[in-house]
Amino acid sequence: MPFLVFQCDQTERVISTGIEVDSESFPLARAMRCRFCGHGHPWEVVEEAPEVSERVSKEAEVFLRRSVQNDTSAAKATDPVVRELYWHVACYWFRRAVDEEAKDSRGE
Repeated sequence: MPFLVFQCDQTERVISTGIEVDSESFPLARAMRCRFCGHGHPWEVVEEAPEVSERVSKEAEVFLRRSVQNDTSAAKATDPVVRELYWHVACYWFRRAVDEEAKDSRGE
């Protein structure tokens, strides 16, 4: 199953989330702040997690996993109200993951 990763185009480092996703229904519309260069990088779905990669913090991984689950549910929802609800919840968890990863990179 494909994995969700971020790649820094400035340092060429890959940040692996440890999350497996269904690439058929997964939307690729988010970016994660990079702990190495400080810029946002879009997430990518790759068939194999790179051997040489950094991992997001465990807490950020939990929050990202929740965001991905809600994003996937939003993509599959046929009712626009339900889709919007899933999307808002996914955004909430994504913001928590970004905040947690930023806090972890500062050593807090």
